[in-house]
Amino acid sequence: MSKRLEQFPAVALLGPRQVGKTTLAHQLAEHLPRIYLDLESHVDRAKLMDPTLYLSEHED
Repeated sequence: MSKRLEQFPAVALLGPRQVGKTTLAHQLAEHLPRIYLDLESHVDRAKLMDPTLYLSEHED
């Protein structure tokens, strides 16, 4: 997975609840610039109401 993080601008980590996906993602990407969105958070989901606008603000 770490190779994918360096190759692609976005990577999804999928799996069942409470198996350590968030912990793994933070550990693998700790040396990379990143934006973390928790799709269980109402605030983070609201950011994606207009994904084109949100992502255009984070092109770098």
